[in-house]
This record gives sequence, structure tokens and C-alpha cells, in this order.
Amino acid sequence: MKILIISNLYPPDFLGGYELGCRQVVDALRTAGHEVMVLTGTPRRVIPNHRDEPHVTRRLKLEDLYDDYSQRTMHPVMQSIQNLEANCISSFNVQILCEHLEKFEPDVAYLWNLIGLGGLGLIAALQHAGTPWVMHLMDMVPVKLCEIFRDRAVNGIQESFLKLCQGQFISCSQSTLHELAHYGLPVSERSILIPNWVEFFDELPREYCPEGKLRVVCAGTLSEAKGTKILIEAAFKLKNRGYSNFSIDLFGHCPDPQFESLILSFGLCDQVKYRGVKSQASLIESYTNYDLFAFPTHEREPFGFAPMEAAARGCVPLVSELCGFSEWFVHAVDCVKVHRSSEAWADALQRVLDDFSPYQRIGIRAAKIIKRDFCLPSILPRIVQVLKHAQFMNTTRKRSLEDACRMAILAERTFRSLLQELAA
Repeated sequence: MKILIISNLYPPDFLGGYELGCRQVVDALRTAGHEVMVLTGTPRRVIPNHRDEPHVTRRLKLEDLYDDYSQRTMHPVMQSIQNLEANCISSFNVQILCEHLEKFEPDVAYLWNLIGLGGLGLIAALQHAGTPWVMHLMDMVPVKLCEIFRDRAVNGIQESFLKLCQGQFISCSQSTLHELAHYGLPVSERSILIPNWVEFFDELPREYCPEGKLRVVCAGTLSEAKGTKILIEAAFKLKNRGYSNFSIDLFGHCPDPQFESLILSFGLCDQVKYRGVKSQASLIESYTNYDLFAFPTHEREPFGFAPMEAAARGCVPLVSELCGFSEWFVHAVDCVKVHRSSEAWADALQRVLDDFSPYQRIGIRAAKIIKRDFCLPSILPRIVQVLKHAQFMNTTRKRSLEDACRMAILAERTFRSLLQELAA
């Protein structure tokens, strides 16, 4: 198949698992013999000494909604204009897309995170051109694409999306589909559930709790949503209960200084350490040096890659009981699920410290289950099947790409008029 991949970001420019997963699938599809072109946004920063391979094109204009500081300080009017171009329509990006549709002539478009690219306009252009599409959901992207005002969808846009949407969806969890439905976009009937994956698996020798010390790791952006504060508070409670034979290493971007301050104020510098940012490959390699992977994330976490990558190394996933990851794994069999509060996490860690032997069996079992069911080579055929189904079920008539560009310009002007009326 000829597959056009569209993503707002693409490594080495990435935010997290969404973009890294996209690259892994691209590499696997190409290895499997498919012809793949990646169309993505211009980099948000200079990437020293990086040169893209010929199948990657970074020409799409990216409105970076992931710059938290700018979002907090931006005037509401400017924010709405940015949301319009980021979510709804960018005629410039439609023009670039149409150029690539004409040049590449894909059998199917495989859409990832379109936030920042004027995603609704890109989808409309694909449908106008008669190109079937599949969107991989690792977050509630369609809801965001229907927003002009921040965190406020416009009902008419949602209704039109549901009525006119001719694509299919791959969702990493049922939680993601439930969240979409909750916010007014029920797409379960045209969706298939496919879990996230680990890219590779190497069985490495390891030991647990050397010298009786429990080694805990947590990887991902340090934030309230990811549960960083809960984990630090749990460590403080453990210390107050007389436990000191544990360490917690935190890896990832730390945009909020409160967490390092919290570690200091709680007197946890010997137990909890912020280790900065590591590459995905380095983190995966290091997981054999830890006993537990802590994942106290929020309920709407779609399905984190990191706890699965740790589990593949025999590192026991200790996770929030309600999140996308928890749907795919079984408590006390291949993970441990914990109520999301600092008290519950302190209790869970205390049980591990009191007797690790049951958890060692969970770690060994989790690694075997990941190897059997969650490696990319076993997941990829399911993805390809969905893409082929979209290709063969497509009955949309191909229409003029020039007309698609004209309609995008008209739509952009119409949306701006709508924005002016709504903001008045």
C-alpha cells in the first residue's frame, strides 16, 4: 500500500508517546514493504545535525498549542484566532496536503495527532479528494479539532463532523472513546480497539531489590495530571512511617518547579531524585535496574507507553486503577492497580516494601505477556488490516484538488467571520 502519514509533530521533534508511536509504526510499515510518506509540521526548535530521510516532509505550518506559557499569557482574542488555525482550518496546510496528494497518490491517509495543523480542514480536503483515511486516537483529538474557544467546543462543528465524517478510527483504549462520547463525539461504531505496544523485546537478566532496597522509577512529564505530586506525597508518608529503604527516580521534562521544591521541603532528597530527561532508548535500557514503575496518572490518560516498556523489562507496573493502561492488564497478574491518592499509594508501596516476593512473580509474568501480546510485530498486522479495509471500502468520488484549495480559503474566511460574531 501507499500510505500518507500526517502528524503535527514527528521525532526528533516530539511531545511524548503519541509522536514516538507514530515513528515506530512508520518504520515498521516501511520494513514490511509498504510505501510511506510522512507529512508533518515544521520543527518547533532547531534540531542540531539532524537530516530527515526522504520519506519525511516537514512543510506544514504548526500552531503550537502545547506551549503552556504562551497559552496562559495570551489574550483571549489571539487565543481564539490561534485555535481557529490550529484546530479548524489552515488553507496553507490544505494547499501543501493537496500538493502531496497529487504527487504521491496514496491509497489511504493514516492520521495521527492533527492538533496545530488545522486538522478539520485537512480531513475535509482528504474527503473531497476521495482519499480514504484512518485516524489513530491516543487522545481526544477530534473533540479538540472542534474547538475555536479554548476548552469549549462549538456544537454545530461537532454535529457537522459526525454527519460528514467518512473515516475510521483506531483507538488505544475504550476510555478514550468514552471521553469522546462524553464531550459530544461518539465514534465507537466506526472505531476498532488496538492497544499500544513496545517496539522490541530483549530478555535481559535482572535481579530485584538488591540489598533489600526498593528501586522505583517514574518517567514522563512531571505534572499534577501525571500524578507527580501524589508520588512525592506518598514517599513523604512512607518516610514518616519509618521506611527509608526505597528510592524514587523521576525522569522527564519538569516545566513546574513546585515538584523539586516539594522534594526539598519534605526532606526527601535521599529518597526522591529528579534525574532530568533521557532518550526513550536509554530509559528502556535502564528499566532492568528498577523494581517498580510508578504511574499515578489521571483518569483520562489514554494509554501510556512507558509502563509497558518498563514491564517488558520485568519492572512491575504500579498504576492508577482508572486509566487506559488499566483496561488491558489485570491486577495482581501483570500489574498492580492503585486508587489515585497519596494515602493509597503510600499503602501500596508499603505492602511492596514489607514483602516483595509476590511482586517479583508479577514482574516476570508481565514481561512474558508483553512479549506475547503487545510487541509491535504482533500489533502491526491489525493496523494494516484497518488501513486496507478503509481503502477497499472507500466509495468516495475523486474530485478536483484545486477546488479543495479554493474551498479551504473560503472556509477559513467563513470561520473568521464566525469567530468575529461569537466573540462580539
